[in-house]
Amino acid sequence: MLTDLDEADIIAAGERTAPRGLLTITTSVTSSEAILRSIIDAFLDEYPAVNVRLYLLDRPVNLIDEGIDLALRIAHLPDSSLVAIRVGEVRRVVVAVPRYLAQHPVIEEPADLAKHQIVAMTQFGLDSWSFPQLEGSSVACTVHFTPRVIVNSIRAAVPSAV
Repeated sequence: MLTDLDEADIIAAGERTAPRGLLTITTSVTSSEAILRSIIDAFLDEYPAVNVRLYLLDRPVNLIDEGIDLALRIAHLPDSSLVAIRVGEVRRVVVAVPRYLAQHPVIEEPADLAKHQIVAMTQFGLDSWSFPQLEGSSVACTVHFTPRVIVNSIRAAVPSAV
């Protein structure tokens, strides 16, 4: 009964009405810069009793083993006991710098990529990419390739691509 009374006092005093303590978050470097930093700053302004530890990691994370409370990831959640909430969509694109395109064969369709020097990211397929069906076709296109460079970060991919 005393425990229930103490709990009622805590609730009445408002100690549990606002978040407090350390919130550990992980996201990729790019997601942090583009999306999460401003949200975290606004959250901290709103809840001054919260501190944030932010891990910027361009690799899969085991939330439980690494003590992570929240993860912002661009991926599909494999079967697990974790809970995912979709907050948006990201579209992947294939890009090349003009200098590279001027020195290599023309790319007219996805299959042509197999003849090019690919910079692949560990999270997005190391030996093949799938593309939506081409106009006039009912079959999606999968291109198999041997990457010239494999990286685990968008920041690392850009210099390799230039």
